[in-house]
Amino acid sequence: MKKFVGLLSMLLSVISISANPIDFDKAFQESDNIVKQIKLTSFPGRTYLITDFGAKPNTPDAPCHEAINQAIT
Repeated sequence: MKKFVGLLSMLLSVISISANPIDFDKAFQESDNIVKQIKLTSFPGRTYLITDFGAKPNTPDAPCHEAINQAIT
């Protein structure tokens, strides 16, 4: 087991030495470009009750997926 751990440590050391260094400035610049492309979400200032769309309260055995979908649309 000790030989395996030692071999694994040597392998990881060789891999980390031979790996290309990370250009953090470039990475942060790319991430800034990605953030600029993200559109902000907005929600209307209204509240809807799913019971208005057919959901029944206190019925855990009968999910109200359709009422939720209707309220969303």
